[in-house]
Amino acid sequence: VLTRRDDYFMRQGKQVRDRPHFKEVRFRIIADPTVALLALKKGEIDELELAPEQWQNQTNDDAFYERSTKAFGVEWVYFYFGWNCKTPFFSDARVRRAMSYAFNHDEMLSKLRFGLNEPSIGIFHAESPWAPQPLPEPYKQDLDKAESLLDEAGWKDTDGDGVRDKMIDGQRVKFEFSIVTFNLPDRVAVCNLLKENLDRIGVICHVRPMEFTVLQEKSRKHEFHAMLAGWGTGSDPDSSDNLWVTGEGRNFGQYSNPEVDRLFIEGRKEFDLERRRAIYGKIATILWEDQPYTWLYVRNSFFGFSKQLRGYNFSPRGPYNYGPGFGSIWKAKKK
Repeated sequence: VLTRRDDYFMRQGKQVRDRPHFKEVRFRIIADPTVALLALKKGEIDELELAPEQWQNQTNDDAFYERSTKAFGVEWVYFYFGWNCKTPFFSDARVRRAMSYAFNHDEMLSKLRFGLNEPSIGIFHAESPWAPQPLPEPYKQDLDKAESLLDEAGWKDTDGDGVRDKMIDGQRVKFEFSIVTFNLPDRVAVCNLLKENLDRIGVICHVRPMEFTVLQEKSRKHEFHAMLAGWGTGSDPDSSDNLWVTGEGRNFGQYSNPEVDRLFIEGRKEFDLERRRAIYGKIATILWEDQPYTWLYVRNSFFGFSKQLRGYNFSPRGPYNYGPGFGSIWKAKKK
């Protein structure tokens, strides 16, 4: 429960900020997406972020529109497979690029995301002023290219068992790893598609869904081989330095590139807008070449709202971030 406090918008008897319309906001944790949608339809909750299948197939009938409506906006949030670069599997950029070529991006976008999302092309949305020019081409599945890159990196099936392997520190290591993700059906489905794709080129992938708090803990401790997750863009590209700079706190995949480290320092000190754009565009280009992530798709904001809620506006971070954000939302009285 969040409760409005006067000292947020009042100081020394004067109002210094807009007063939030709500005195209290209650959060309900509903793990099952089907149960959550039913709660919205019954009027038990006022807002719900919809999964693509819910948006496309489960919110078009009179039962939904009796109490609710839905709205969407473009959101600069990208989802990715993150590769732990300190593991023997993903320390080589050729292997990471092979993962990106092995994955069936078109099937994910058309069948699992219902054609509602666009492919991600890296750390910046294509419409962002910080995006590199020219824009990179999204990856497409190319199993021959993936196998060639794995061969170059030394991952070959040397014992004829159908699984690639490599000699590491005097021992033969099979290319068998796990990918972790939040236990939501749509995210597990994307990981299962990766598993199916990699099986075709002699790589074994185990999908490990888990609760979000457990996923966060494993991420912070770098206790994973690979992970499916997402990031939203900040108001300034410098805010993402802790994702990519060596040793930074949110650099869960332990990526390290001295040139990227140097460019983030340079970008922070540069005041000329066009020079800053060039610096961050170069960072984006290097990251795209190194593929510490396999960038998957840009998530749009799909929300269901009670018809009593009014005033929501969408920004590149959804209806609650950046101005006016939550402050513009209010609730009409029941007639």
